[in-house]
Amino acid sequence: MRRNLIGVAVVVLIAAAVLAFRFGGSRHESRATLDQALASLPPGYTATHGATDYNPITDTLTIHDLVLSRDGRKLVSAGLVVAKGAHIEALRAVFDPDAYPDGKPAWSDRRSLLGHLDVQSLRIEAAAPDGTPLLIRHAVVDGLSGRPFIRPPTPPNRSAADFQADAARALAVGNVAVDGVDMSREGSGHFGIGSAGLTDYDTGKLGGFHVDDIEFAPPQAKRPVSFSLAKIAVQGADLHAVLAAVAASAGQDPAARRRAIASAYSDSQLGQFDLDGLALKIAPGPRVELASLHSQGSRQADGSATGSAALRGLSVAADDSPMPDQAHAMMQRFGSDRVVLDEDTEASWTEATKHLDLSRLDLSARDLGVLHVTASLGGIDRAGLNATDPAARRAAFMGVVVSHAALWFDDKSLVGRVIGVLAMQQNATPEQVRAEAAMPLAGLSMLLPDEPDAAAQVSAFLDHPHSLRISLDPPAPVSLGAVAAAPITERAHMLGLKITGN
Repeated sequence: MRRNLIGVAVVVLIAAAVLAFRFGGSRHESRATLDQALASLPPGYTATHGATDYNPITDTLTIHDLVLSRDGRKLVSAGLVVAKGAHIEALRAVFDPDAYPDGKPAWSDRRSLLGHLDVQSLRIEAAAPDGTPLLIRHAVVDGLSGRPFIRPPTPPNRSAADFQADAARALAVGNVAVDGVDMSREGSGHFGIGSAGLTDYDTGKLGGFHVDDIEFAPPQAKRPVSFSLAKIAVQGADLHAVLAAVAASAGQDPAARRRAIASAYSDSQLGQFDLDGLALKIAPGPRVELASLHSQGSRQADGSATGSAALRGLSVAADDSPMPDQAHAMMQRFGSDRVVLDEDTEASWTEATKHLDLSRLDLSARDLGVLHVTASLGGIDRAGLNATDPAARRAAFMGVVVSHAALWFDDKSLVGRVIGVLAMQQNATPEQVRAEAAMPLAGLSMLLPDEPDAAAQVSAFLDHPHSLRISLDPPAPVSLGAVAAAPITERAHMLGLKITGN
């Protein structure tokens, strides 16, 4: 909140400077007028500066060595500030709480606020005397426009959910770029960003957003933690549903608010999402890494959507995690302290029929095996499935209609490794574990009258793991509620259940 207040003060400061130069006459008179204008900053605020200049032809203001203080304590400083095309009265009408007549917005249409702002060597001081300052090497804003907010931007108003949603709808900007963000001090952790930016943001729609080279190490952690991320980027996002959920969440309890906003995110348009080079290390503890995650999708006006995603190199390693001797022995018997996952997904959603078509879900554990899933499901009540009432969730689940589903596993070494660990735990041989696992399969044929050899198929897979497939292809689409109401011996036939091993 404190840094938001600083932002409002800086806007007022730039407005005062531009006005001084526009109406100050000669350069000497302009400087005197600027100093006089700065003296009229909000109570407690003062500003100093070095060389200044104003070009009336290009409407460009330049200020060197700008320092903004409050009650004698420095808040923010910048080596260079260049503002072009600043519409002073419009800026004040939006950002100055005193510019709202009777607490109401002065006007409701959108207007241009600022053509270009370039700030170099920006330093924002911490609230506490021993806190860590925020340093920004370079920041640029282009094409800022907007309208006044529903209420004056005072600290109490800015904390309200409906105000936050309205502020996101009120503003638009062509480009924001930030380079060299650093917040670090010896013994106080570290936070840094190489670069960040967004383009074409307009009242909830976002052309693009990216953050590169993130590094974070929290201060005074019981166990040192380090986090880094090479890149995160979003293109073609429409967050109108999220803003509506934020606005409607005013007065709700925090849990309900989080659920509503999370549900709105799932309904939002996200053209493309990219994440590369994630690494998380807890010392002593596990290490988590991710090579890349790329997804893309499109949503129609009626809510129907298609999408795909590809995940590569999600690695979870025990590393130097402390563990009991028995757990360490089990990990050694398993043969690896690291699991690496890849995933490919393709799916579509038809809003009119509440139908999900999962055409591809391939989850690969490198050197262990690959799990494949496909499904065609209708009658999906997403609101019901996410309801807090258990009865509503059960009713929604029973209403799901199965047209097709299939799951099959191609084994590379996982089954043998798991059997080896179980054998060690039970002080038995792998053959004994396989035989014990096959015993419950004897009654499987009673449940699957259409598949008399199902038990033999599974046993063959356990003896010589290669491939196991379980598929549902009902003679006609059937709801889970209808299956649950049928006699046990008829359910497999209704679902068209088939099991094939190897």
